[in-house]
Amino acid sequence: MKIVLVGDYNWFWYQEACAQEFERQGNIAVRFSWFDDFKKYTKSKVEPVFKNIIKRFEYRTLIGPTIYTINRRLIRVVEEEKPDVVFIYNGKLIKKRTLRKLRKLVPNIKIALYANDNPFVSPPLLNFWHNYLKCISEADVCLAYRESDFSGYLKHGASKVEWLRSYFIEDEDYPIPRVDVPSQFKCDVVFAGHFENDSRIPALEKIIEAGFDLKLYGGGWEAASEHLGPASPLLKILPVEPAIGEDYRYAICGAKVALCFLSTLNSDTYTRRNFQIPAMRVAMLTQSTEDLLQLFPGNLDCVFFSSNDELLSKLKELVEDYFLRSRVAEAGYKRVWFNQQHLKGRVETLIRLFSS
Repeated sequence: MKIVLVGDYNWFWYQEACAQEFERQGNIAVRFSWFDDFKKYTKSKVEPVFKNIIKRFEYRTLIGPTIYTINRRLIRVVEEEKPDVVFIYNGKLIKKRTLRKLRKLVPNIKIALYANDNPFVSPPLLNFWHNYLKCISEADVCLAYRESDFSGYLKHGASKVEWLRSYFIEDEDYPIPRVDVPSQFKCDVVFAGHFENDSRIPALEKIIEAGFDLKLYGGGWEAASEHLGPASPLLKILPVEPAIGEDYRYAICGAKVALCFLSTLNSDTYTRRNFQIPAMRVAMLTQSTEDLLQLFPGNLDCVFFSSNDELLSKLKELVEDYFLRSRVAEAGYKRVWFNQQHLKGRVETLIRLFSS
């Protein structure tokens, strides 16, 4: 099977990781990226930056000559490659008329849409997703990251909707003995995730105030200071940057407990870290949702909290009780592997779906 995998290729664990797994399973993966059209890496930055203000404007508004060029380029690539599948992963830039043109060029092509962020969020972000939403009715299958996506896709004219949850990556998200973790990553509790102005702010403040050794990593935290009071203990540990690759493994495996907050902006009921943390055999303390209670039943393979008071009491118990957190970590590790919450399992599902 030949698959053109379309997306920004901003972070390895999305499009590139999928492309590599498709290839491992005997398929041909053609990478179609627009990263170089808009962004670059700098020596002093972990996160990529826009090349200039014009590129930033085009990316945010989805209008301009670069958007036109990218859509024309995709048409040329599909015409040349004649793939079986075009898999659009977070493809905000691709237009509906482009998909219609692809069908004329390759009549038997299958088109799949997937987004890990929520395309159906409240009006302030709708313009950012308007191309994607218009493309839904042209797709052969839309892949739902969260349960609420099903109704969103159907509302916008999807002919078929299937589950595709997030995943951990076997070659990336694996355990490291704590003794092998550099000392700067060791702590009581870690949160490695992006900034949102939601319940994670007061929760992290209370963790520091309670005397726990907290490490914080993630993107977007430069915007946090304007939402913090002048006495916020978080100000002492800002700024922070994402932990990527080996540093991410160190960040998780160096902690006694790893926290998981869910995105309010995306209305998430689980997140990728809910699979990564157990896969690294670390005790996970996560916000509670009905979805997660089904994924991790019995409160044995992770620990849930529904309030800051509950978070603090359960964190204290886990930090102080080595045998408890070891049992939770081991049970979580077995759970995500037994349920095949890994990239290999997800791609196997996609291949069966694309072949049907």
